[in-house]
Parts: sequence; C-alpha cells; structure tokens
Amino acid sequence: TMTQPTETIILSSDQVHRMLSMATCIDIMQDCFRLLGEGLIDLPLRQCLELPQNNSFYLMPSVYKAPSGSFYFGAKILSYFPTNSSSPFEAIQGVIFLFEGTHGQLRAIVDAGSVTKIRTAAASGLATKFLAREDTKEGLDIAILGAGVQADSHIDAMLAVRKVRQVRVWSRSFDSAKKFVDRMKLKFPNVNIVAVDTAEKAVRDADVVNTVTGSHEPILSFDWLKPSAHINAVGSASAKTRELDTETVKNGLIYADKKESILAEGGDFLLAIKEGAIKEDHLQGELGDLVTGKIGSRKADDERVTIFESLGLAVQDLASVIYLYETAVKAKSEQVTKVQF
Repeated sequence: TMTQPTETIILSSDQVHRMLSMATCIDIMQDCFRLLGEGLIDLPLRQCLELPQNNSFYLMPSVYKAPSGSFYFGAKILSYFPTNSSSPFEAIQGVIFLFEGTHGQLRAIVDAGSVTKIRTAAASGLATKFLAREDTKEGLDIAILGAGVQADSHIDAMLAVRKVRQVRVWSRSFDSAKKFVDRMKLKFPNVNIVAVDTAEKAVRDADVVNTVTGSHEPILSFDWLKPSAHINAVGSASAKTRELDTETVKNGLIYADKKESILAEGGDFLLAIKEGAIKEDHLQGELGDLVTGKIGSRKADDERVTIFESLGLAVQDLASVIYLYETAVKAKSEQVTKVQF
C-alpha cells in the first residue's frame, strides 16, 4: 500500500506573534490549567541536561485533548543560554513538535521562544486575574523587575487582566531599563511606563510585582511590598536560584503552576524550606485549583501578599501550539510553510 505523506506546517516567531494574542493565550491557559486542576492531564516532569557555562538543554513532553475534541501530543525542545542577553541571540531557542493522536503524525513544528514568551506571561496574567486585588478607579501600579525577554510580554499580560495606572521597570543596568522603556512607549503608547534605578522604587506601592530576571540571588525584599501585593515569580527556574527573599516567601500565600514542579525546581520555595523558614505544607495549592474554584480568589479585604511561582509546563506550550496549528489549517493560509517528510 502507498503510505500517505504527512504534511507538516512550520511557524516562525513572527507568525506566532501575529497569530497568538495575549488575550487569546490567557483563555487557552485558563482551559489548560482547568484540565490540570481536574487531574485530566498526564504531565511528566521536564528533563534538563546541564551544559557547560550554566547553560541547559530542556526536553518537555506532554499530551493534550484540545477544546475541538482532537487529541494531540508533543514536546518542546530548547536550549537555555542565559548569557545570550548580552549577545544578539535569544536566551531561549528551540522548537515545539506537535503530533496528532490518531495516527501519530507530526503536524507542526513551531518556534519555541515566541510561544514560551507569550504563554509564560499569559499564565502570570491568569494568576493575576485570580490573586491580584481588583481594579481601583485610577488603576493598579505594576512593577517589572528585569528588562529581558519576559518583560514586555508581562506588561501585555497585566494590561489584559487589570486596569493599569503605572508600570515601573527596573533592571540591573539602568541603561537597559531606560532603553527597554523607550521601546515599550512605542508598543503601548497609552500606558504610563517609567524606568527606575532601584528595585525598591519599582516595588514600593506596586499592586502586582513581576520578577523576570536571571538573578540567582534575591532581588526583592519583603519590607518593600505593600500588604495586598501579588507577585508573579517567573525568573528562577531551578532549585538553586531565587529572586524572592525568605521573608517574602514565609509571609506570602504561595501557588504553584504544578506542585511536582515547585518541589523539584522552585528555588524561591525550596531555599526557604532549606533555611527552615517554612515547610512543604506552606504551599496553598496550584493555579488549576484557582481556575476550578477549589480554592477561592482574593477577597477584597485580604491584606496578604500572594505569590504565583511560575516554572512553566510543557502542556502550556502544547495547548498554545494546538491553537496555532488549528488556526493555520482553518485559515488555509498560503503564507504558512509546509514540508512533507
């Protein structure tokens, strides 16, 4: 019998950015975390190969049943070279492979950096929707610590879920914070965005704090936080690195994207345990528990700091790529590169 060649579509970073808006991705993440919260997703812990010079190579497989009813599986494969920030290259480079579940055919190969950037910020947006205080008349103050690849997508995510009064950006280099803010003023012309020269200036009075640095040591001190602040802790992705000080973790209500992940790789959480400040039961639950309503959202009078510890799950990539693939197929676009293997 003649075997049928599989047609595989290939999507570049530009195409991903054109096709996947932040608002859409937040909806996709809500579906994704609801299914996780209902225990319907089989998700192994990601594999990480340590490379020389603090670089790493990740393999992240998962399966997903799409809202369309179709069943898919796939994996993200990427290199993480943190020092690339001082070069013309991105810190995260790689691809996501999407297979369909009926005959196991490879359906799509998609740029990983762009999807990671959007879906990571979308998960922070989703957590912010449940955990940050409600809009005030003037809008909320947002702090962004770090001016790297996750910074602008996090501004986008905050604007999607809350009314924003001001965004304050800090980076280790004040110069890069200023350059970043100049770019952001063009991208978000109606938003008040300022660069500040200390992390404390960014964090004081902020309603939502996004930590998106590559720092190994704490960049944030509990004393700076206003009582009802919500933190999206995004930068640390290993058991040995942290952005939050022990006091913050001890005094904050912590939510993970997945319990298994935070216990394996959540440096902010694990280093506070190691210091004896908290125990494992300090974890309140997962983002999926907030989506399913198993855990309630922030009450208006709640004056406690909340923390979303974001490590990133393969299923977030898969769910995003399924949307991109199904959208591209529906659009029958001639712009999409197709390959037959």
